[in-house]
Amino acid sequence: VLARCKAKWAICDSSCTSRLRVLAPQLIIIQFGDGSTGESLYSMNDLSCGPIERLPKTAPDKPEMLAYTSGTTGSPKAIVLTHANVAANIEPLVASGLVGRDDRILLPLPLAHVYPYVVGLLAGLASGAAIVFPQSQTGQHIVAAAGRAEATVMIGVPRLYTAICSGVTARLKDAGFLRRTLFQILLAAS
Repeated sequence: VLARCKAKWAICDSSCTSRLRVLAPQLIIIQFGDGSTGESLYSMNDLSCGPIERLPKTAPDKPEMLAYTSGTTGSPKAIVLTHANVAANIEPLVASGLVGRDDRILLPLPLAHVYPYVVGLLAGLASGAAIVFPQSQTGQHIVAAAGRAEATVMIGVPRLYTAICSGVTARLKDAGFLRRTLFQILLAAS
């Protein structure tokens, strides 16, 4: 994927820099994290170019992103999404008013997928909402991030919600009769 997309820059956690150096030595790496790799890399602060007067114009038919999918063949292929493709999804989401400036969107899904990138990140930012990323995609980190950030919205897929419900159900089995009954009553009332 790195070779085919002709990437020039990579933004990654410090834990990935060594591997990226081997896979794609031509990349300019922007690192976030603790910097424990000891490598001399750019940080977000190194990239400050001062205030931007005006963003460059983008043509609707120009590529915005490459999404990779294996489809049914198993070999990943790039799908080009243009600015118009992405805007066609963002504009009605923003206009719907589902989220706004007072919201904090918890986004535990990987941004390499179109759905969390467009619906969660871009539409959320275009609506003025804050975006919250958990430390990892484990249930413990998702719950911790939701509580710490006081998330008002979570972008997920059925598999994620099923996993969350399964975790709650498993914990209820050990909670005792009174807690299980109270939970069932509150669930029915909701």
